[in-house]
Parts: sequence; C-alpha cells; structure tokens
Amino acid sequence: MPFSQASSTSLEFGVSFFRSPSFSAPPVGALRDNLIEQAVLADQLGLDVFGFSEDFAVDMLGMDLADLLHQLAAATSDITLAASISDIERTDLNTRNAQRNDLQQITGNRIEVVINRDQERATVESTKSKFNHHLAAWNDLTDSSPHHATWIEVAGRSDAILQSAQYNCPLLLRVNSGSPLDWKPFVDMYHAAISRFGQESLPLGLLVPGFIANTKQEPSSQPFEQFDHDAGFFGSPASVAEKIATVVEHLGLSRIILRYNCGSCNHESAMECLRLFATEVVPQVREALATR
Repeated sequence: MPFSQASSTSLEFGVSFFRSPSFSAPPVGALRDNLIEQAVLADQLGLDVFGFSEDFAVDMLGMDLADLLHQLAAATSDITLAASISDIERTDLNTRNAQRNDLQQITGNRIEVVINRDQERATVESTKSKFNHHLAAWNDLTDSSPHHATWIEVAGRSDAILQSAQYNCPLLLRVNSGSPLDWKPFVDMYHAAISRFGQESLPLGLLVPGFIANTKQEPSSQPFEQFDHDAGFFGSPASVAEKIATVVEHLGLSRIILRYNCGSCNHESAMECLRLFATEVVPQVREALATR
C-alpha cells in the first residue's frame, strides 16, 4: 500500500515501555513515578500513544493493569493509553471488558488493548486453539466499540496476521531483528487478508526499539543490547527521522511506536528522548513524507 501525501498528517507517533528482566530498574515507587511522569510529558508534547505491557505492570511495578491505567488516565488528558496483554482466559473476558468500558468512559475512549500473539501463552500448541477461541469471544464482546480499541501485536506469525484481518483488528508489527524494510511481505499478506475477509481498510502500525539523543554515542549506552540495532531507530533526531520516513513510505504505515525504555534508562535521558522525538523527529518525518 503506497503512502500518500494526504496521510502524512494523520500518521500517529507513540512510545512504549517494554519489559526486560535482565536489567536492573529503580525501586518500584521510583519506577512507577518515572513512568507516569514520562506519560505526562508525552501527553503534553502531543504524542499520540503511550504503551506498556501487563507483564511490565505486574512484574516490574507490582501493580494490577487496571490500577496502572487508572493512574495514567488521571494524570493525562489526550494521549491514547495502549495496554498489551498476552493471556486472555474466558473467565477473565467479562471482567476485562468491564474494566475497559469503565476506563473508556473515564478517559473519553483513550484506552486500547493490544493483544500480543507472540508470547509463549499464545503460541504453545496445546493452548493456541484455546487462545484463538478466546480471542473470538473477546472480539464479540468489543465489536460495538466506537473505534479500533483492540490491536493485534505480532512479530511475524502469519496465522496471527490473518487473524488480525479476520477479526477486523489493526495490526501492530513488532520488529526485534533485521531491517523493518524487510517486513514488506507481512504487510502485503495483511492487506491481502483484509480484502479476502471483506473488511474495510485497517490501520497498520510498527513497534520498534529506539532511542534518540543529540549525539550518536549516547543511545548506545542505553540497555538495548538485546535488540539488533539495524531493527531500531537509534541516533540523532535527523538520522532517526530519515529512517522512519523511509520505513513509513515503504510499508505504508499509519502508526509508529518507539520502544524506548525498559525502566532502567536514566530518567532524564528518557525524558530528553521524548522531547527530541516529539519536537524534532515527528515534524521532520511529516515534512519529509509531505515532499515525497
């Protein structure tokens, strides 16, 4: 799907925390405060999405996902809050949906659920069919949502890409290794599946590691060793903006989410990364796309 000049203004930009147990993090209270402060800054800077996983909330913060969402909802006013989950049990569906509806009312429909289809719980053969069945039930519960409130996150599973189109859920491709440009076959599969299932055009997002600083040296000191740097957006605002614009144009994206912090990043460096992303990278990307 080619990227049109008209869509450059509607392209969404967001950031996300990610879980990385191999790195030490600040005490739970400080980590929670840092996350909320960074979400507030992202909101103030006009970024579109702030994301995190349920595993991060539970394992790193010792908090229930709904409780963290309530705190973030109270602290922010405009930004979409995207919560990634990997375990959906039939007994939890009504509870999760009730919590989601409650938060949607509080926030004015700023809550999105991102279902991670590449976590072990969703891929082990003995549980995969059950997961798929529960996903169908979840889709039935949320079908009347006023906007795309459920995304499907995948790292290349073809069955999950087809499932995203089948259930009319936007696709969020998660890149951990290799160039994002190499993911074009999955994008083509997604669009073909949308046509096959007779769906309307759906958003397409990219979840990618990255960190922005005013020098090329600073990002390399951050805890991103687990990622292939070719897969991410690391470097100065100008270099990151050029790479993002190229990827967006090639893949026809409608959303970019930067995985910028696993909790162990220096708080001030993370805040500066957000500032550079919102005030320098985003405008440069929009300008570059508008002239292509």
